Amino acid sequence: MTRKYRWIPLSILGCIIALLLAVSAMFALLRLSGHTVTTGRYFTNDERTVHFLIDGTTLIALSDTGNQQALFQSLTNGDPIAVVHGAVEESYPAQTDAYHCLRLGHGSEEDIPLEVLNSLCSLGYIEEAVDISSAKPLSFNAQYIHSHTALNETDYPTVRVIRSVSELLTYYDAVRTTENNGLTMDHSTPLLEAFNAYDDAYFEYHILLLVLLQNGSGSIRHKVTGVYQHKDGLVVKINALAPEVLTWDMAWWHVLIEPEAGIDVPDAEHVSVITRAVPSTVTEYCCYPTRAE
Repeated sequence: MTRKYRWIPLSILGCIIALLLAVSAMFALLRLSGHTVTTGRYFTNDERTVHFLIDGTTLIALSDTGNQQALFQSLTNGDPIAVVHGAVEESYPAQTDAYHCLRLGHGSEEDIPLEVLNSLCSLGYIEEAVDISSAKPLSFNAQYIHSHTALNETDYPTVRVIRSVSELLTYYDAVRTTENNGLTMDHSTPLLEAFNAYDDAYFEYHILLLVLLQNGSGSIRHKVTGVYQHKDGLVVKINALAPEVLTWDMAWWHVLIEPEAGIDVPDAEHVSVITRAVPSTVTEYCCYPTRAE
């Protein structure tokens, strides 16, 4: 390398160091001013009335507090972004004021985790988490068991794919010893009775889907309205049937779903559960079967 070109790598290195120092100083100033920078994916509904930052699987609703109220005008769903925002309110979904937004690249809705799309669907921001127009509807049986206890999950619905009697009993032992509100299950529960009905002959040709639901009221009932074979796995649609007057007690439900013979998925990550709250008539609510402990 000749003498006159030796300074070029040093200049580039100097520019990189200066840029890193500038970025570090900017973040320090933001922290001192009570602001935070969070990166993630952008999402909005069809009407563009709500805007979300998706940080992993966490939804954060963004309020546009920019000078021109146009922070998200050029963004499309799935775009990676960096947002300068204030404190995050611990609501559901979480909320914060956005002051600046920078698009870091281009993305699509396929870059958004299906779990997040399910949450958006259950909250009523989108109609369907996945397009099932071309999915194959499957025959299935389902039963619904009201449980006093549940595994210590952080997100609902929770899915388990069971392929053997031993897996089923292992799950029961785990959930039986979990305590919620001072309650645990004993060996005479309807959940165990339901599990005991499955034998090796059943699991020779079938899998069992355990869907664990949490509700803010024990008076809510559920109905599986469809099970579909999708290119990404299985899609389960469940309606939560709510009467006009609700009791104010937490409740957990185990929904046991038996897809038709020969259906399988690699793991629970390939099972998408779409839940939707549906007001129910008195007749529909009272006549819908349920098993409660």
